[in-house]
Amino acid sequence: MISKLYWFWYLVGLLLMSFYHVPSFLSFSNGLFLIFLTLHVLTQYHKRIAREQRTALYTTSLVIFLSTFLLEWIGTETGFPFGDYHYTSVLGLSLFGVPLAIACAWIAILLMARSFTPIAWSRPKRAAIAALYAVALDLVLDPAAHAMQFWQWAPDQWAMYDVPFQNFAAWYVTAFVLLLLLPIPDWKDSPTPLVRTYQGLLIMFGVLCAKHGMPLLLLAAAGWIAIVEWREKWRGSHAHRKQTKVV
Repeated sequence: MISKLYWFWYLVGLLLMSFYHVPSFLSFSNGLFLIFLTLHVLTQYHKRIAREQRTALYTTSLVIFLSTFLLEWIGTETGFPFGDYHYTSVLGLSLFGVPLAIACAWIAILLMARSFTPIAWSRPKRAAIAALYAVALDLVLDPAAHAMQFWQWAPDQWAMYDVPFQNFAAWYVTAFVLLLLLPIPDWKDSPTPLVRTYQGLLIMFGVLCAKHGMPLLLLAAAGWIAIVEWREKWRGSHAHRKQTKVV
């Protein structure tokens, strides 16, 4: 049910933001979208792991929420580690100037990114590659969000579409450290539902980047979508060959 609600919210939001704008009476929907995204990702994980793993899943999610909220609060107060920025009221309920939906979004992005890495890899390798998936999404998410005034960056000489490169570096380090240290349960079948969710986010923020005068980021998003799709197909065929060999 929650996944269907997420995709409905996604399609309505994409159409409104691409061809019109979100009406003021629906302004609450921006933050709610990130919450639905997180619930959708957690639901996919919940269905695909053993019952005894679920406590670890939700404990890890809570740690991600609290640690990233703290880091975002430090960031808005000091400009470290992400750069000099502040949130607006667009994303809804905030605490100490940080929307609660932002910490929820960190959960969804990190869990998605981790699910794309093979179980056979070492934990450091999985964390390093998963962090790349997280940053690749942020490369289109942050410029679009800045353009739509979800949050605002102070002028910075070393920036891409007003988003400082420091932000992307901090995203990578944060994602890598959390994914390296936290126990995230694995599921053995294909993460296709989350691959489609991840690609959907790239489409949404890529289109919004193009709408706000950043067409190169739409092309970058399209290229990364193609790479992720190729990786998913390769992973599926590799698993099939391995299973056939065993049989």
